[in-house]
Amino acid sequence: IDEKSLDYMKCLEQISKDIEDSQIGGNNYSKDVLKREGFSSTIYLNGVAIPHPIEMNGNDDLVAVKILKKPMEFEGRKVSIIFMVCLKKESLELHKKITNDLYEVMSNVETVQLLTKVKTFKEFVAVINQRI
Repeated sequence: IDEKSLDYMKCLEQISKDIEDSQIGGNNYSKDVLKREGFSSTIYLNGVAIPHPIEMNGNDDLVAVKILKKPMEFEGRKVSIIFMVCLKKESLELHKKITNDLYEVMSNVETVQLLTKVKTFKEFVAVINQRI
């Protein structure tokens, strides 16, 4: 849960660097995420962003979540929740499941609103489990 970030790209850089530094994302993870975002924004429906690298080359599977208490605007689009995806090459089935689940989340305004109001990870998980 983030109450301070004001710049979308800096926020993505920070999250992706943390994933890279943890060795989960592998070498160049942050650079690849930012490059992908430069091609076309991954801000989708109802303020949900799903940034990811062009190619999935992670050392492990991870979806990092950042809930922005103060929504940001980037290229005319509002962002309230960031789901940064990092997956191993061989995780194609997991990729499909994550894509479908995140589509369900972002397609439902009420779910997005509930998620932006959570105060803990436990609350976040409870809302996600009820909604998908």
